[in-house]
Amino acid sequence: MPVSRCLPFLSSQFWSLFSARRQPRRKFPLGQVAPADIQLLESRLLLTSITVTNLNDSGAGSLRAAVATANSEVGADTIRFKPGLAGTIRLTTGQLELTDDVTIAGPGAGLLTISGNQSSRIFTLAGPTVTISGLTLAHGQNTLQDSVGIVVTRGGAILNDGGHLTLLNDTFRNNVAVGPDSTQVVGGGAVVNSGSAELTVSHCTFLNNTARGGQNYAFGGAIANVTNSTALITDSVFIGNLATGATTNYGGALGNFGNSQMTVRNSTFIGNQARGLAGVGEPGQAGFGGAIATRPGTVNDSGSTTTIQSSVFVSNQAIGGAGGTGQNGGDAGGGALFNNGSELIVTSSSLTGNVSVGGTAGKNGGAAGRALGGAVSSMTTSDANLPTTRLTQCVLLGNVALGGTAAAPPAGIAAGGAVYNTMGSLQVGKSQLIGNVAVGGLGAGGLGGGLFNGDSINGHAATATVTDSLILGNAALGGARGPASGGGIHNGNLNPSSETPVVTLTRTTVAGNVAIGHPSGVGGGIATTGTFFVTGPLQSPTGNKIVGNAANSKFPNVFGELTQI
Repeated sequence: MPVSRCLPFLSSQFWSLFSARRQPRRKFPLGQVAPADIQLLESRLLLTSITVTNLNDSGAGSLRAAVATANSEVGADTIRFKPGLAGTIRLTTGQLELTDDVTIAGPGAGLLTISGNQSSRIFTLAGPTVTISGLTLAHGQNTLQDSVGIVVTRGGAILNDGGHLTLLNDTFRNNVAVGPDSTQVVGGGAVVNSGSAELTVSHCTFLNNTARGGQNYAFGGAIANVTNSTALITDSVFIGNLATGATTNYGGALGNFGNSQMTVRNSTFIGNQARGLAGVGEPGQAGFGGAIATRPGTVNDSGSTTTIQSSVFVSNQAIGGAGGTGQNGGDAGGGALFNNGSELIVTSSSLTGNVSVGGTAGKNGGAAGRALGGAVSSMTTSDANLPTTRLTQCVLLGNVALGGTAAAPPAGIAAGGAVYNTMGSLQVGKSQLIGNVAVGGLGAGGLGGGLFNGDSINGHAATATVTDSLILGNAALGGARGPASGGGIHNGNLNPSSETPVVTLTRTTVAGNVAIGHPSGVGGGIATTGTFFVTGPLQSPTGNKIVGNAANSKFPNVFGELTQI
């Protein structure tokens, strides 16, 4: 089209779009400046693209210079990289602060890496809308402390404090948030999303990121979502991330704390750990939620909500540390998922080969740590926040709860090879618990190879409903000289309580489970000292079936009383 014809056409299109977006306004005499809001609108129509031309830390053409330009200009900008630019940009003069809306569009995570050089965080933002795509962020390290009502160290690669952050097709590897001794909480080995912030993660990979240290706890080895914040994570992979080194360690991959909302879809979690370290003259540290942990926060003590859909959890671990001399080993719970005083909703997901391991007892009188839920653990420490956990259309296969060891009995109990529920509500629907194991330590019990339900807090008893499900081939195994109870389901309190735990079983098959203790195991299928309701007649074609279970005692199928309703 000739230029003479293009210009009128483009001009008419521009003014058509512009007039459609503006409000009616009065006319101004020639030469008079329009109001500031109109000027701002017009300038934002002209987005700026800034190109990074080299791998330098600073100077002309560097990423740092591009960020400075984007921060200084009004309106959203896009930072791109010169075609063919590949390798690593090492930040040697500190983190990059993003203060205005910007998109940083990388060439691909396999082509270009931004490194914190093991000396600084990589990006921080407080308020703007930011998208980062097609990059690897590696070797970010943050040891700085912030005060947010408590002293925290957060975000090894990125701190999003009240902003809107989107991560797309990125890789995060070997980033770490490390708390000095005076830090109370450490969160987000790779990313922390805090202070009513919003985070979207899509098609990203998180490898070997770590949240380490903290007097109170460490959480979210890869991502910490905290304090009234929202996170959506889709189509992403989390491998080998770690929360460790604090008194209690939560969420090897993800931590969702303090009245926050997190949704995880179509994602995979492999080999992540919440790992307590051994105590030196002190008790062993505790580990909860090898992959994901959800709980109230310290600044905001309201519970959080985590929703998981169509995701896979394999070989994640919650590990209690060994006790120092005369000290107790640390407890462990939820090899994959942990819920403390919050809401956990899991649908259409599989949890396979996850493990919780209680810590070894210290020499000269320490007690061994407990293992509470090989795959899923739900509990609370306050009756102000009662936990609710729902598992729908899930498969829990081959998960293990292993009580801590000790030189002399009793060692650590194991409760709930697949699922442990205490002091709250558990709903299992259209799910399969197959081949899970609870193994007690020396002289200690193995309780609920498939599911454990029991204990209360201030009058609130544990309740569980199991509907349209299969409890098959699970095992409760006592340690040497230890009892076993409930190969499929154990319903009863570990601790003395005036409240009675309740289980309701509907259209569910409990078959092929075993309870083997030393010298005896009871209730190969079900063991209950609480209230256990079964809907409709047993062994009916459309009702509950409790068949083919075994125990090395007189009660192969059921120990205790079932009440038909």
